[in-house]
Amino acid sequence: MNLIKRIKTIGLAAVMTFGLLLPSCSVINVSADNVFSNDSIATAKSVSLNTTYDIVYDIGMSSKRNYYVKFTIPNNGLVTVTVNKPVIEQNYANFGLYVYNESEEQVSVYKSEHEQSSSNFTSNIGLKKGTYYINILNMFSNLEGSGNITSDYNISFIANYYYESEPNDGLVTATPISLGKNYIGFTEPDVDYNYSGSYDYYKIYIPKEQKVRITIGNYKELSSIGGPFSTIFSLYVDNSDKKRLEYYKGDYKYDSLEYKFNNSNDEIKISTNGSGYIDKYLSIGTYYLSGNFDYFFDKHMSYSINISTLSSNTTPKSPSTAPTAVSPSKTTRSAAKVEKDKKNAETVMNQAKLTKLSVKSKAKKKITVSWKKVNKAKGYQVQVSTNKKFKKSKIILTKNTKNKKLIIKNSKIKSKKTYYVRVRAYSTYKDINNVTQKVYSKWNKKLRMVKVK
Repeated sequence: MNLIKRIKTIGLAAVMTFGLLLPSCSVINVSADNVFSNDSIATAKSVSLNTTYDIVYDIGMSSKRNYYVKFTIPNNGLVTVTVNKPVIEQNYANFGLYVYNESEEQVSVYKSEHEQSSSNFTSNIGLKKGTYYINILNMFSNLEGSGNITSDYNISFIANYYYESEPNDGLVTATPISLGKNYIGFTEPDVDYNYSGSYDYYKIYIPKEQKVRITIGNYKELSSIGGPFSTIFSLYVDNSDKKRLEYYKGDYKYDSLEYKFNNSNDEIKISTNGSGYIDKYLSIGTYYLSGNFDYFFDKHMSYSINISTLSSNTTPKSPSTAPTAVSPSKTTRSAAKVEKDKKNAETVMNQAKLTKLSVKSKAKKKITVSWKKVNKAKGYQVQVSTNKKFKKSKIILTKNTKNKKLIIKNSKIKSKKTYYVRVRAYSTYKDINNVTQKVYSKWNKKLRMVKVK
């Protein structure tokens, strides 16, 4: 790939060294799994957290490489997978770890093929509450000879909202963070050597125009290993086109314009402890900080992200593109309180039912929708579609209301046409950034249709 093109794809990078305290683990010896009946997500073995399991591999069976397990974490937090690497032909056996969410989408990958100095390897990943699958892929099969090789693995978990939440490789899935809080993330190696890099995105709300310090923990170590292509921040502003405001380059200097990473020349400063930081004035609004971990072929490292307020007498300067203002986030809530409020909202919505739903057309190009009030609902969402299956491309209107009646007049609604309408209730709770989130009930059970006058 052209070097300039590769440079253009790069976001941010940074790392912080820190110790991970894993919970104590019980040991369960599982019967030999050399038949690999759990060789797909569909047949994945359900396993418990913080428990050690045995795996028995037949080293001569190249077709029996995949070993899938299924586990569930009760809250957001850190998942650590440790796999023992037995010695084969004077070298340590190698494994690959592929992590998938409940929708069977890959959210992380890690291989141990370049780590020959340890009898085990460990992969850390921040995940949201939910169910996941891991494929513990053996990369030593089809060796000469035959026989069994025994290994073991353990999946441990620590509940904590201050880890990145994979997947967070884009603006839509960015991990939300709060001012002054330290968040831990992990680099994902380019294990397939395709130079695609691994992106991490973080989202933060700035409640007032002020000067902030963006700090990347252990930046010096990351830049020394990853090289100049992994020492760049990208800052985005949340507006209609999610415009990138600036690049921030690291401590690498280049004379050629070919290697000029940004126009602002805002360089990352390195503190005495090896962290990288930038001081920046920001207006009120939501911002995204992204990082790209290219060139990390066989490294799986931790880093930290922290955006904090700086006191200054200097008059703030607004960025060239003003961000879209959203409701301010004044405080950070505890993870326990958030989880409790979320569960209460989910319980209410699981029990909610839309009844006495009426859909009529009393005037030209108008639809009147009414229903009975749902107990403890904070509001309702109404959808109108030209298709009874509510295909996304056929939905012409989605409207939220706090009332139990809605009169719809929309330019897309035509006279003498038939439309389908559905309604659901929602409750709310505040997340860790004190931002209101919605929890929806199921849509009304019986389909409603109306022919507009």
